[in-house]
Amino acid sequence: MLFADAGQVNRRSRTFLFSLAIVTTLFGAPPKRPKLVLAIVVDQFRYDYLLRFRGDYRSGLLRLLEHGAVFHDAHYLHAATVTAVGHSTFLTGATPSVSGIVANEWYDRETARTITSVFDPRTKQVGGIPNRPGASPRRLLVDTVGDELKMQAADSKVVGISIKDRSAILPGGHMADGAYWYDLDANAWVTSTYYRDTLPDWAAKVNREQPYTRSIGASWLPFDAKDAAALSQDDVEAVTWKRVVDGRTFTAADYAASVATVHRIGRAVARFFADHDLLLTPTMCQLPYPLGVLDMMNTDGAAYMAALQASTGFTALFNFAGNPAITLPLGWSRSGLPIGAQF
Repeated sequence: MLFADAGQVNRRSRTFLFSLAIVTTLFGAPPKRPKLVLAIVVDQFRYDYLLRFRGDYRSGLLRLLEHGAVFHDAHYLHAATVTAVGHSTFLTGATPSVSGIVANEWYDRETARTITSVFDPRTKQVGGIPNRPGASPRRLLVDTVGDELKMQAADSKVVGISIKDRSAILPGGHMADGAYWYDLDANAWVTSTYYRDTLPDWAAKVNREQPYTRSIGASWLPFDAKDAAALSQDDVEAVTWKRVVDGRTFTAADYAASVATVHRIGRAVARFFADHDLLLTPTMCQLPYPLGVLDMMNTDGAAYMAALQASTGFTALFNFAGNPAITLPLGWSRSGLPIGAQF
């Protein structure tokens, strides 16, 4: 049996209670819940753009860089870094083998057709062209941050908006209140019967007013960065400048035709893998070029692109198709240069 002096016990109790009060004051109060959480994904925005164009950032991106969390050594755990995989990963933490979203689109053996990551024939598209199949997150096998939020606070709202269906749907998850994307064929904002049977008033109003018409023929300039009209050949590499000049001649119809070509290539590759498990090719169409041949400062942009296309035909196929591929150095040339195989 343990005995203690009553005075000692009282002093110790007071000390303990005082310490407990301090800890409770400092750490006990729960953090204030934010009213809005906004998740933004910028497609093809490489990390080095944050450094290369740092002097042009004066508002939103600058605030994130100076007052936000910036990860300098972040890596993907998955091989296929296409958009649907990224959109299904960044608010779930699940890699493709767990989430079920392995690509933008793939060949479905059960239905013997190529499907997208959000294709859902059990739903219908709402808005745009009538009677089109809809889309949903049903192929996503895991929960998102939005799903967890809805389970904790059922009255919260989770909404996804994007030009593409997969980027509007996959980050929002299964319990989202809505997902809206742009139907390029109808030039209209649409959704799916997975979420609702009619468009909300604001979306119908935007579709009626067609605000995009105000931007046809207009110059697209950065909001808070250097005036794009002032961009000159001295600001970028010669090859990049050639693409800027060429890009200014492309129309929306040219862009749409290019996208359609990429999709046709993807479907052709999917049909091949319906009957084959592996495609083994060389990595390059020829031995590596000497240093300087693929020089981004080459003022002959056409010659640069011709040399690039002549050597990368095999790798470009999978870039277009969106299929995962790996390249391994399996041999050496007589001059000691590596020879790779891709599969």
